[in-house]
Amino acid sequence: MEHFNAIQTQVFNVMYNKDDNVLLCAQNSSGKTICAEFAMLSLYKTHNKGSRKGHNGAKIEGESEDAAAKKAQRTPKVVYISPVEEVMKERMKNWRARFGRILKKTIVELTGEVTEDIERINKHDIIFSSPQNWDLVSRRYNKRPIIQHIDLFIVDDLHLINDNPGPTLEVIISRMRYISSEKAKPESEREEGIESGNKIRIVALSSCLANARDIGDWIGCTFRNEKAEASGASVIQSSCFSFETGVRPLPLDIHMQGFDQPHFNAR
Repeated sequence: MEHFNAIQTQVFNVMYNKDDNVLLCAQNSSGKTICAEFAMLSLYKTHNKGSRKGHNGAKIEGESEDAAAKKAQRTPKVVYISPVEEVMKERMKNWRARFGRILKKTIVELTGEVTEDIERINKHDIIFSSPQNWDLVSRRYNKRPIIQHIDLFIVDDLHLINDNPGPTLEVIISRMRYISSEKAKPESEREEGIESGNKIRIVALSSCLANARDIGDWIGCTFRNEKAEASGASVIQSSCFSFETGVRPLPLDIHMQGFDQPHFNAR
């Protein structure tokens, strides 16, 4: 790749230079994964410039889960969720080459065995999971501090929210948003068991959606800009990007052709 396409160019500033939640809706094969990688590189830039400093956050024998989680917080944690197994396998292969070999980040896939998965999250930097497995491991978030220490939560194929994995996607995204909001509250107002800390950034990738604005509001892409309010500019800002079907690296010609054939619906 010699240069970014139109979609990647437009979202770069929000993805790389800010930490807002983002919803990106665009056609398949339009380079959305590169946009998610912008967010990952931004995270590594702000955490010791991507250096792991020789520590992998592993839990040692006899160490409490809370102590291990605090130690693991020294390195940024990225979670990638996809309801399509083939997509997740392909992404793991690509990111092992990019982030594993070049940036020395460790990558793991959750299996659904909760106790072992907690250990995997502690020890690794990039965690791949299906919605069902992340639902299992994150249910007791107030008893598992490592879940609260996730920095970047990437959800791919969000357009499948209207399909079989939809309810589980809704649950885990809402749960991560709730944890993030609780972490920002004063200790007297926080849910017991939730520690203060940085927000959990949510980046959602999807094909074109008819109700992208509603989904963006739910994810938290719309926010009140206090600086803009002070200057008299637009107060409500959004990091929701919805590109029409014609915006793609390789344009497609769509032709509609009718045919003369009677058709009657079965009764």
